Order: sequence, then C-alpha cells, then structure tokens
Amino acid sequence: TFTGANPSLTLNNKATAAYSSGNRTSTHVFKYTVSSGEDIGNLGVSKIVSDGTSWADTATSDSFTPILPASGSSNSLESSRNICVDTVSPKIESITAISSNGYYKEGDSIILKMTFSENVDVDGVSNLALVFSHQNNSSPVTTDSATVTGSKTILFTYTVASGDNASPLTISSISNSGVTITDEAGNALVWTLP
Repeated sequence: TFTGANPSLTLNNKATAAYSSGNRTSTHVFKYTVSSGEDIGNLGVSKIVSDGTSWADTATSDSFTPILPASGSSNSLESSRNICVDTVSPKIESITAISSNGYYKEGDSIILKMTFSENVDVDGVSNLALVFSHQNNSSPVTTDSATVTGSKTILFTYTVASGDNASPLTISSISNSGVTITDEAGNALVWTLP
C-alpha cells in the first residue's frame, strides 16, 4: 500500500512508466507509452521513483522501502521478458559497387550493393530498381534485377545495353513502386539516397 504521490518507474532508456493501478494489492501496474525517438534493445527498470510516496504493508501497516530486483536477475524485467523499443526508421546507409573500377561494354554486368542501417524485411523486391543519371535514347536507364542477399543488404544487377554511355556511373533516384521495406518493429524505410 502507498499513500501520497503516485510512484513511477525510470526505465533503462530514460523514459518513465507511470503508476496505473493496484494500490492495496500485491501487484502494482505501471504504464509506459512509447514516444518518438526512443530506442532500446531490451527494456528494463533502473529505478523506483517514490518522492512524496509512503509505503506500508497492507496487513501489518509496517512501513518499508521497495527494492528493485537486481539487474539481470531472474525477477528483473530485462531477464523475464525481451521487450524491444524501436521508433527509429531504417535508412539506406550506402550503395557501393561490387564490380571493379573500369570500363564495361555492351552485355557486361555491373553489381551494386545497397546496405541498410539495420535489419529489414523486404516485400516486392522484384519491383525495386536503381535509376541512373544517364539515358538511352531519352529513356531512363535502370538496374535489371534486385535480390535480397542478407538481413541488411540487396544486390542489384545492371547489364550494359547498346547506346549506354556513362562516365562515371551515377545513381539519380530509386524506383520503388510496390516495394515495402520495414525494420523488425515495422518502421518504414526512409527512401533517401546516401
């Protein structure tokens, strides 16, 4: 049982869980609402904030000071649950060439790798293409195919066609109609070229 100000919990991502219910019982419920920009791999409780709060045993009225389970112990939040908080959208970290420097002729393939800032799920990869700055007969030139090759990477293949001419090869945009890329929390990719 407590009297006075409602207690709260300070979490290991510096956020606060506010008291919700349960006074005069053995279980107190605290509520944490995730806010923009918060990110933690495994949520835990670092402190009980009870300024202005007085605690007492309901049966005996003996006063006491609540103590958190030791961090990492079986009764701690981070050990008994695996709660991840992620409000940060994944980004395209880099687009690099796997193929060597040099000149490529008609029919040659150039391999490019897109790397993301975190693990992502990709849906509709067959619709994904890189658009180059040069054109061929006034038509946009794009990569031919895209393949997911890891949790953070996609490989693109560009086959040089007759009339293609670029020095150096430069990416101008991304064609992503029908493509969805999200991280494990469901945050959508920021489609900005690095």
